[in-house]
Amino acid sequence: MATNRIHEDGRNLSVICSHPASPSSGNPVRFGNMTGVASTDERTDGDTSVDFGPAVYDLSVKAENDSGNNAVVVGDMLFYVDADVGDGTGYLNKKVSGYFFGFAQEAITSGTTSTINVKTDPGPGPGTLDIPAGAIDTAELAADAVTGAKIEDDAVNSEHIATGAVDLGHMSVNSVDSDQYVDGSIDLAHMSAESVDSDQYVDGSVDLEHLSIPKYGVITQSVAFGEFTDVDSKGHIDLTTPMPKGAMPLGCKFVVTTGFTGDTTAIVQAGVSGDTDRFTLNVDQSVLAAATVGSLPATDGADGMAAAQTIRVTVTGGADFTSINAGVMVVSVFYIETE
Repeated sequence: MATNRIHEDGRNLSVICSHPASPSSGNPVRFGNMTGVASTDERTDGDTSVDFGPAVYDLSVKAENDSGNNAVVVGDMLFYVDADVGDGTGYLNKKVSGYFFGFAQEAITSGTTSTINVKTDPGPGPGTLDIPAGAIDTAELAADAVTGAKIEDDAVNSEHIATGAVDLGHMSVNSVDSDQYVDGSIDLAHMSAESVDSDQYVDGSVDLEHLSIPKYGVITQSVAFGEFTDVDSKGHIDLTTPMPKGAMPLGCKFVVTTGFTGDTTAIVQAGVSGDTDRFTLNVDQSVLAAATVGSLPATDGADGMAAAQTIRVTVTGGADFTSINAGVMVVSVFYIETE
């Protein structure tokens, strides 16, 4: 006979229960993954004598499962859920999310709670919490056993998707929006022909910088009287942005918000140093008062297009430019960029 046997059958053990906090005699208890019925109240040293079965006890059971109310029939498996058992005066049920406890020996109407005969079994049984971490791997899963209904929300991320696994056939309409794109991930190589039309553009998203040549261009700058250089009856200012090389001028527009007052006349022209009317065919566009005026380019407007050109705006007074004492306008010079 073995000399190292501690108990003959091992069904009655003195343990520190995992649940509830203070076991009472006759109530269900849990010790790790093992379940049973307390034979004594918890002692001062923290131990409780537990009958781990098999045995039959009268215990409180509720006819419900993880989905809701569900009748108990004789032979149904019953489970121990900590939250439902509570302090020990709660109930067992059919929730497989708990720890296996035993088998019902009597029936209970769906949704009701009753004290019935329960055959205890030390387990572990098939409850969700009885399955050790890592116990089920791909070898245990039958083909097609994992369906969409079995996968919880957000359970599958990029780490679980094989390269090339997601194609158009597996994507629903409008399933990808801007939140799913990494910056710079969409380039021409990943776009089909004619995949972008007017519906894809946000208002204002197509500017001159994103148009291919030939394309329209415009140079716009606000100028004020005090910025002009006085030369006799004329005053001039050179715009900050030059007309680019190869640009063909289309004309100019002058939006005067404050008239260039103080003299009898104030005529505006646009051109370059040495050819002050190159971009304005009309030589009678007055900026003496607030107004919007403009002009097509002169007949020699394309002269100088072989290089970038600094645009000069000139205002000519009736007598001397010093007679003019005010003036603000926005100058816009339009052109076609060919290079």
